[in-house]
Amino acid sequence: MLIKNAEQVKRVYGGVQRSMSFDNWVAYIEEAEEFFIYPAIGTELYDELSLLVGEENEEDVSVGGTAEQKRLIKLLKMSLMAYADFSGMMRQIVSTGDAGKTQITPQNQQAVSKWATAASMKAAILRGDNALENALKFLEKNADEFETWKTSEVFLEKAGLLVNNATKLTEWFPQARGSRRMFLALEAGLRQAQAEIGVALGEAFLVEVLAKNKLWMEGSLTDANWLKLLKMCGQVVARKAVADFVPFMNIDADWHLWSTTDGLENKDVLPPSRRNEIAAELGDQWRDGLATIVDFLQKTASDSVFATYYSSDMYTALVETPPTRLFENDKKRSYGVL
Repeated sequence: MLIKNAEQVKRVYGGVQRSMSFDNWVAYIEEAEEFFIYPAIGTELYDELSLLVGEENEEDVSVGGTAEQKRLIKLLKMSLMAYADFSGMMRQIVSTGDAGKTQITPQNQQAVSKWATAASMKAAILRGDNALENALKFLEKNADEFETWKTSEVFLEKAGLLVNNATKLTEWFPQARGSRRMFLALEAGLRQAQAEIGVALGEAFLVEVLAKNKLWMEGSLTDANWLKLLKMCGQVVARKAVADFVPFMNIDADWHLWSTTDGLENKDVLPPSRRNEIAAELGDQWRDGLATIVDFLQKTASDSVFATYYSSDMYTALVETPPTRLFENDKKRSYGVL
C-alpha cells in the first residue's frame, strides 16, 4: 500500500479540515488498488514501490528509491487517493448498521446535495484517470528504469497492442482527449481491430509489426519506412475500434463518456442516428487507411524492406500494364484515336 496512515491520506487528498480514522479508509484504498491500479501497472511493480514508502508523514522522508521511483510513487499516490475517494464517497455520507442505512447529518451542518455528490464523484474519477495516465506515460518513457515493470504480465500484454494507452489513442483519434475511461471502453475493440489488421496483412507480419512497435515505444526505432507504417497501422486500428464500438457507447457531442456512476441523468447523449453516422464515416476512413497500407507495402516491400511481408502470400508483385493505344491523342487533331 502506498498510503499507510491518516496523515498521509490528508497530505495526498488535500483540504482535509477534520480528524479521520485511517481504518475507515483502508477498504477504499484497497478497492482503488484492486479495481484501478493493479489492472494498469500490475501487482509486481506496485508491491516493489510500496516497500519504498515508510510510515513517516513527510514526503521527502517517507519515500525512498531513485528519482524516477519517487516521481512515479507521487503520481500513483495522487491516482490512488482520488480513486479511493470515488470508491468510498457514498459510504462516507451514509451511516450503515444493523438497522440499515441512514444519512449522516451532523448538528448545525447541512448534508451534501445530490448534485454536489455527483459532481464530486465525477471530479474524483477524473483526477484519478489523469494522474494514472501521467504515471503510465512516465513509465513508458522511463521503462528502462523499472525492470520489474518490463517483465510484468501487464507490460507484456500492453506491449502486444499497437494502441496501448489513452495517449496513443488520442494520437490517432484526437477526440479521445487523453481520456483513460475512453481507452478502457475501447480496449476490447482495439484488440479486435488489431486482429483483423493481422488477417489483412498476414499473422507473421503482424508479429513483426508488434515487435517494431515495442522498439518504437522504447525510442530505439529509427527506420523511416517502419515509422511510417506503424503510424498508419495505429490510425487504422484506432478508427476501426471507434467505428465498431461508438454505436454502443454513451457519449455526448464533446466526446465525453457518460456512465451511470456519474449519478446524473444522461440528457445530452448523442442519439443513435448520429452515432451510426459517425461509425459509418470512420468505417470509410479505416477501410481507406487499410487500402493505403496495402498499397504502401506493395510498392515498398522487397527482400530487404518489410522482408516478412515480401516473402508472404499477401505480397503480389506489381505488373506493368503496357499501353493499349497505338497512337497518342493530339489536341491538334480534330478527332480522337480509340
